[in-house]
Amino acid sequence: MSMTKNTVKYIMIFLGLIIFLAAYVLVYVDYTDKTDALNKEIKVLNDRLDQLGAYHEQIPDYEKSIEENKAFITEALGKYYSAETPEDFIMLAVDMENTLGVDISMLSFSQPESVYTMTAVTETTDYTLPAETVTLTGCRLASSLDGTMNYDQMKAALDFLGAQRDVTKLDSLNMNYDSSTGLILGSFAIDKYFITGRDIGEHQAAVPFVELGKDVLIGS
Repeated sequence: MSMTKNTVKYIMIFLGLIIFLAAYVLVYVDYTDKTDALNKEIKVLNDRLDQLGAYHEQIPDYEKSIEENKAFITEALGKYYSAETPEDFIMLAVDMENTLGVDISMLSFSQPESVYTMTAVTETTDYTLPAETVTLTGCRLASSLDGTMNYDQMKAALDFLGAQRDVTKLDSLNMNYDSSTGLILGSFAIDKYFITGRDIGEHQAAVPFVELGKDVLIGS
């Protein structure tokens, strides 16, 4: 079977069109799709880079804020001892008697109780490392203190409790007036709060030295 030159020419043109279309679909379209996907990914990365750049510029502000917050937290935690003991309440009563002239007649205590548990992070200077966590427990030690005082001493006692270095709170105050003496019989319900779980020294009540006994055990 013989074909004319025109027929062969048309066949060659047709085959060329098929090859071109195949190359366009298989190569160029695929390349275009990949290029579009890459451009989208580059845009996302550029947006992320701009965001990180803005964060990096604010690092000094972040570090300043962290140091300010650390100073605030340190000051606040400094008011909480690692423990509170009955001796702390005893010395509180002694100070009230010596400073205010209040006559303390009764002092009782309860067992310490946990009131709150929190997860905190340990202090660090390398903010590139993951923060280490620690569990802190807020506790309360309650006491009841009864005393006799006049009105001015009662007001001074309230100010005295509010001025304590540790966290000391007045839960309630019951007062009864004694008409025979003109004095107030006051019953203070007082709570002291402390936090356990920190790497700090064990709290000891400030009890002044008192000499007891005598040098010679036998005789005078």
